[in-house]
Amino acid sequence: MKTHYNDLKLAETTSPVHTRDVRRLLTAFQKVLENYDRLETAGEGDNNADFQGFYELLYGSGMVMKGFDGPLFDSSIGRLVVNPTVAPVMMKQANLLTLRMVLHTLARGYRATECGGGYPYFDEAYRSGGLKEIYNRLDLFCADAEDRSSKTLGEEI
Repeated sequence: MKTHYNDLKLAETTSPVHTRDVRRLLTAFQKVLENYDRLETAGEGDNNADFQGFYELLYGSGMVMKGFDGPLFDSSIGRLVVNPTVAPVMMKQANLLTLRMVLHTLARGYRATECGGGYPYFDEAYRSGGLKEIYNRLDLFCADAEDRSSKTLGEEI
């Protein structure tokens, strides 16, 4: 992977999440979803500018956090994002921290498995319907913050 992320600059689980950062993430997220809809893959990897932009913004928007036990989450509730029965329902109701934990787990799993080569984290989340619902839910969080004229997302909506 071309980009190297400085884990010392990661957001904390308690860090505020800024609306403008998530709006940028959602723009890139939409391109990735369009690629999935059209190609049935995000085109993960260094050669895909859309996916790389999205991946970098996951880090820049505070979705990837330090002080969070992603492997523990991934081996338990985090697996639900790839379950087609549970994922859409769960993501439609998730609070902000849950969305961050799921995106954190997907991003770190992707990074840890040779950029998705070892396990297609994002592909599985897309196929379950969970990835689209994460996008929709983050959009609702942004709309709520904008309605409140807030620069940061609330934890619940």
